[in-house]
Amino acid sequence: MKALQVETPATAPHPAIRPKRELSLVPAAPPGERARKLLLEARAASLEHLEALEAAIASTRDLAQGVVEGGDLYGPGLHEFSRILVEDLLWRSKNLEALVDRQRKASVSK
Repeated sequence: MKALQVETPATAPHPAIRPKRELSLVPAAPPGERARKLLLEARAASLEHLEALEAAIASTRDLAQGVVEGGDLYGPGLHEFSRILVEDLLWRSKNLEALVDRQRKASVSK
């Protein structure tokens, strides 16, 4: 019959302790360069967000225009409210478009 061998911490084999090495063929970028790249990514994300906002405004305007075209199908006040909303969103979308163009040009020039 074989005897059960119990390894205690004193008798257990110890793996060789090796220093941690960074396994990279390309040296890490300096902090300033990493920060610049992150800033460029953030600006690109902000432009995507603004484009989504523009699309949402255009969609809302189209929905409101449908209410306007529905005429008497909708209850009192909804036709007039939607007509005003369509006009307001038209001008606000033009303002937003100008501001987005300015942001786009600023992010390209930096």
